[in-house]
Amino acid sequence: MILGYSRRPYADELLYGYIHDIFYKNGFSTMNDVDHLLGGHIRVGCTTALPVVCERIGNVTFPDVMQAVKMTPYGAYVNGLDAGAAARYAEMYLQAEMPYVPAHPSKEKDEIHICPECWKEDTERYGDGYLHLSHHLPGVTVCAKHGCTLFQRPVPPKRALMKPWTIKDMEPVDSIDNIDEAVQYAQAQLRRNDENTSVLVWSRCARCGKEYVEHSYSRETACGCPFCNQTLRPETIVNRRLQTIQDGEYRVDPGFTALNNAYVIHEPCGSRKRKLMQVLYGEPEYCLECMKLTPKRLKRRFDPSGEHWEFFENSETERQKKRIHVKHRVCGREFSIFSVRFGKKEGGYCPYCDNPQKVIDICTVDPEYRIVGEYKNNLLRVEMKHLACGTVFQTSKTSFLAGRRCPICTPRYDFKEVERAVMECAVGWTVRKEPRRGYVTLITPAGFVMSGLSYITVMNDLKSEKASIIKNRRKRWSDPVSIRRRIYDNVKKASLDKGFWCFADGLDGEPVSRTQRNLIQDLARLGYIERVGVGRYRTVTGNEEEI
Repeated sequence: MILGYSRRPYADELLYGYIHDIFYKNGFSTMNDVDHLLGGHIRVGCTTALPVVCERIGNVTFPDVMQAVKMTPYGAYVNGLDAGAAARYAEMYLQAEMPYVPAHPSKEKDEIHICPECWKEDTERYGDGYLHLSHHLPGVTVCAKHGCTLFQRPVPPKRALMKPWTIKDMEPVDSIDNIDEAVQYAQAQLRRNDENTSVLVWSRCARCGKEYVEHSYSRETACGCPFCNQTLRPETIVNRRLQTIQDGEYRVDPGFTALNNAYVIHEPCGSRKRKLMQVLYGEPEYCLECMKLTPKRLKRRFDPSGEHWEFFENSETERQKKRIHVKHRVCGREFSIFSVRFGKKEGGYCPYCDNPQKVIDICTVDPEYRIVGEYKNNLLRVEMKHLACGTVFQTSKTSFLAGRRCPICTPRYDFKEVERAVMECAVGWTVRKEPRRGYVTLITPAGFVMSGLSYITVMNDLKSEKASIIKNRRKRWSDPVSIRRRIYDNVKKASLDKGFWCFADGLDGEPVSRTQRNLIQDLARLGYIERVGVGRYRTVTGNEEEI
């Protein structure tokens, strides 16, 4: 396309102002017409499809693609960003707007800025003033050359009639506290813009033979030629990039309308998530399920050398609960742990080595007990011994802290026992049974209702030195000897005298009830006593000396 009027860009000229000026002088009435002609969106901050725009104009005085990018604030926008984020911005500039290209931020406010001194100098030199790139870098409010405050105005709508820029209908930007700092910032932004634009590289398409500019990250991830991409389906382009980035582990659902609403599927595990932008421009790992639960990925993430951790294949239950099965080579402990908790420490988290204060001593909780078996963690069962009676039983430390103690000595409460204890220890209090098993409601003499109290909570309050619930009690409650303790003592005494105990002997001289028979059979099933015949029991060999 040959324009009747064309010129070379002036020094530090903004691409948007340059295109606006030459097309206005060629008789175009709106920027919307310019967009349709050039096949891209001409904006102050981000002009899209720059290779196509430069090819369609084709005048010798028109800048090539690399020069055109340098006339935009691209370098300042990507300052401090990683390669993926910088490439995402580059593709907005260099690719035509299609579903496989990141969307331009719609909330970005386009404004034009003019320095009065620069405008005056440009008019004297060229006959007209023009828009400077250095005045349109993000955050710039003063002229880096003259140090004066810039004037600004909103960019007219695309369908508005094109007019020459004048400083008369513009207003100065908001007041600036420190002019010197603002000037230094403007100069630094201009320097960064030049430095960051230099990372773009020239490429030649093997299919169409045309030259174009792209980011090095875009080249590594096979973004492709902007001319050829316009003839391909968006999912074809994205799947080509996924094949390059993730070795074919991912594919995108077809028919998407934008990258931010496209679903990407991880083939090994079948997970389907709206994370395509993260896969294309983010971290190399995407699938959190696999990253958390696959031993190979865990090793690559936390311990590539294999010196500290050994990861195992997870069972179906562990996968459902998002737990990993791991062994800490340093302390030799093997355990299952939630993957989120394991990853809260950069090199992997061991609940034994990294948080020893939580492995509390049982003696500090209750001096009548101690751990006698091999302790692994608070959730797995461990053998404990009740020093008062010598009974060895199994429970987890979590259950122990929740109140589970010696199964023989600890009393088992029912509603009648709780009711009797409250009536004996407190005057005027009423106990009401709740539908939920093991819970009661207490009503004070004044009629105040306290609901949701467990049997153990009420009984422990009645037994404590300083009550917190029933404060006006007349005496403390003392538990009678546990029925299990009575059974065990009777069996032990009879075993020492004649070698066994039978139902006919009774308990403390009283006949054995059906409920007590069930308890006796339960103690035998748990291994605290052993059955030697029909209705005959004795203490397990060796326990007599411990009790």
